[in-house]
Formats: sequence, structure tokens, C-alpha cells
Amino acid sequence: LSGSELDADLAAIRDFNERSPLAQVDTLEVKSDSADRISDIMRRVTDRLQTYVEIPVDRDPGPLLAMIQRTGARAKVRTGGITRDAFPSPGALIRFVAACIHFRVAFKATAGLHHLVRAEYRLTYAPDSERAPMFGFLNLFLAAAFLRAGMDEQEAQEVLQESSPSAFQIEDQAISWKGQRLKLNDLRQARQEVMVSFGSCSFTEPLTELQLLHPLGPSVQQA
Repeated sequence: LSGSELDADLAAIRDFNERSPLAQVDTLEVKSDSADRISDIMRRVTDRLQTYVEIPVDRDPGPLLAMIQRTGARAKVRTGGITRDAFPSPGALIRFVAACIHFRVAFKATAGLHHLVRAEYRLTYAPDSERAPMFGFLNLFLAAAFLRAGMDEQEAQEVLQESSPSAFQIEDQAISWKGQRLKLNDLRQARQEVMVSFGSCSFTEPLTELQLLHPLGPSVQQA
């Protein structure tokens, strides 16, 4: 994750890669709210680094995503944090995903995605932590996959806000929500072309909660 000194960070990455044949830095994350700034960043980044640009979603992301697409980068969206105001609205998040699909920009999502489906959770692990509605990683991925398959934004927002795990029906070759079905190839293409990954502060929480839909086999225990 690069800060304000991009050239120094790029030099540090280059030096590390030259000294470490067994481990290589191949991904860079930057933040920008300016198309000109994105263009400048990408002129300085080597082609060997897959770059993700974190952009704001509280306004139309189209101009920024257009530049991200032209420069060969990918997008990053922050979907939460440790305060209520760190979470984008469901409408803004769906608008971002739909725009990524329109501009053919793959994205990753991070922050606040510890849980399978949307519900109210503690924002930190502190016993007295504030609680707030958090997005589910399954909701977000399936909303992206349904949008790619032609669902409109209003209905995709309902997928994003679905709070019942039982609303999602998993088969060997498909997954369904309220009678709408995505086949395995739809999911594979969405994974490759739209939402390529998500980040969580916890490794075991997402795996444990996937047991609710029984796709993983033996139960994963919390560390």
C-alpha cells in the first residue's frame, strides 16, 4: 500500500524484488480521487506490478473508472471500517460495482467484510464496540455476479442487503436467490472479470460462517 511518496515506495519494491528471489512484490495499492492523478501514477508504475486504485464511491465513480480502465489498473473499494461513517451506502456500492462492469474494470473490496451476509455486527472486537449494519462478502460477490448477468441495480441492491443465509440456495453447479439462478460459469466469470478478491481482518470468521451454507466440508474452528 503506497503512501504519499510513490517514487520511494516503488524504489523500495524494486530493491526488495532484486534481493529476494523467493518472494516478490507483484501488487501495488494506491488511493486517488483524481483522474489526472491516476494517469500520473500509472505512468510511473512498472508493468510488472498489478495496481489497484482505491477510489471514493460517494459520487459517480465513472470518470475515475474510465481512467483506471485506460491505464490497465484495477479498482479497489473500501466497504467499511470501525465507525459507522466508514461504510458506503448500499446504493453507492452497487453504483460502483455496476460502473466497474460497464467500464470492464475488475475490483477488490476490503474492510468490514468479515461476515457472510449483511447484518448488524460489532465494528471491532472490543466487548463494548459500537454496532452497525455490515456488508456480507457473499452478498457483495453475488450482487456483482447478478449485475454482470444482467440484473438491474435496484434488484442487485436487494441482493446486497439480503440478511438471511437461507435465501441463497447452493447447488453443485449453481446458486440461486429468490428464483434467480447463477450457473457455475457465471460465478467463474464474475470472479475473473468483476470482483476478483475481498479482504478481511479475520481469516477464520469468513470460513466459519461459510459453514452456514455447508459448502466447505469439515467445520473450521475459530483461532
